[in-house]
Amino acid sequence: MRCSNLHLTEIPQDIPNDTRRLYLDYNLLTSIPANAFHDLPLLAELDLSHNELALLEPGAFRGLAASLQFLDLSSNQLTTLDPDAFEGVTARSNLTGNPWHCDCRLQTAFPHLDLEPVSLTGIICQTSEPSDSGAQGVPFLLAKDLDLCVVL
Repeated sequence: MRCSNLHLTEIPQDIPNDTRRLYLDYNLLTSIPANAFHDLPLLAELDLSHNELALLEPGAFRGLAASLQFLDLSSNQLTTLDPDAFEGVTARSNLTGNPWHCDCRLQTAFPHLDLEPVSLTGIICQTSEPSDSGAQGVPFLLAKDLDLCVVL
């Protein structure tokens, strides 16, 4: 189902439950609420790229663990990830083009994701904590060798 470039500010409620591909790219979505896609048990591909997403609520992708194969969250406003948003989803994911804040939370969330190869170098730390970690401006692939969970 193609819902691209429709100026949507929330996920449509009338998506057929047999939808396998859902394109919500180039809209105005700012968050994904819990259970947003739980009525779509066959959904294999979800494109949320080029929105204004800053928040993925815990349970945002609930119900998709068995079916989702590809998730595109590129070119949004995501700075961090809550692992509880994914609830077992192991889909190949594209997370490039977001202003990531590289810290302990992000460092512990990323190992649970199957990142698209382009994401490995395209996830850039815009900010970091601790701020003197050397991660700022560095691809997360390189920053992952830094221990961002050190308490000083």
